[in-house]
Amino acid sequence: MARKIKKQKPVLIFVGEGSAEKAFLLHIRSLYANGNKSVKPKSAGGKGPNNVINDALGEARSGRGETSVAALLDLDIPWPPKLVAEAKKKDIPLIGSNPCLEGLLIQILKLKKPTPLNNNTAKKLIHPKLDGSPTDKNSYASLFTKEVLDEAAKVVPELKAIIDIMQ
Repeated sequence: MARKIKKQKPVLIFVGEGSAEKAFLLHIRSLYANGNKSVKPKSAGGKGPNNVINDALGEARSGRGETSVAALLDLDIPWPPKLVAEAKKKDIPLIGSNPCLEGLLIQILKLKKPTPLNNNTAKKLIHPKLDGSPTDKNSYASLFTKEVLDEAAKVVPELKAIIDIMQ
């Protein structure tokens, strides 16, 4: 008897700038991934937009057939236009968080933005509110419930893009 060939699900590799982005993407996946594709968040290990976009491009080059790639990266350092153009050509959505992931989290929670808004002030505001390390997906569960995220997605285009890509 012939073996049944199992059709593989499409794969989405979602590259985050660092471990905190990966943890947040894992949390979002737990709430929104619907099983139509395998969503695999990963960390590019930081080192700025060059590294993150190059990592995403590398994933796109090495991916098989049904693999798509997206990236979540900070806006605190300008993105290299040449790499942005290459990512666009390969249909890799690049989602920016201003100035960093924590800035996006401030928007989602509708918190008053610190002045000045930069990586350090955003992290000082958000990290104490989390239920643990920002690199642990479980740290986001109590603040970033599905209800909070659904409401925020109506007014935070970056969050809506992340959710839409995962579904």
